[in-house]
Amino acid sequence: MRFIEDTAWLRSHLEALTRSQEAGRDEPWSLADASPEFVDDALRRLVGFEIDILALSGKRFLSQQRTEADRLSLVEHLGREESPSARALAALIQP
Repeated sequence: MRFIEDTAWLRSHLEALTRSQEAGRDEPWSLADASPEFVDDALRRLVGFEIDILALSGKRFLSQQRTEADRLSLVEHLGREESPSARALAALIQP
């Protein structure tokens, strides 16, 4: 882990995070909407760091512990969503 004390680096990451979290809103908020004092205070309080990821492992948790009726209901409701990711998730759940 490397700690980063570069305010410009931290600001660019904070701006990117804000853009990604606000992207779906009708009127997305940005750091430019905040007072410079607010942003400067936030940057003083935040700690930047980088880590090297050497490996990732994951497990799917897709309601296996639930009853078949619960899983069927979940698949049905996810299938009603417009989101392609919701439908893809529904396809992974074994009823």
